[in-house]
Amino acid sequence: MIELGTVLELLALVVGVLAAIETYRAVKVKPRPVWEDDPKLKPRNMAEHAFGTVMAREAANFWSGRHAVKAAIYGLLATGLAAFAWIAKS
Repeated sequence: MIELGTVLELLALVVGVLAAIETYRAVKVKPRPVWEDDPKLKPRNMAEHAFGTVMAREAANFWSGRHAVKAAIYGLLATGLAAFAWIAKS
């Protein structure tokens, strides 16, 4: 039968990989102005272009932050599981 410590170690590994994936996603978020998806919304002047660019960066920061928070939570869980695995094995 598999020991509890071994199960916790495997769970810590899986959760650690999830943390790494979310960290990667947080880094890879790129700002995309709306006119890249819908050409009808192309800016007509420099002010519209600047506003659209700022809005795209704000959205990218929001989504990057959400991925970073998930990565931090997964990292915390992985650390806790690894600590419990160490306690269970000793």
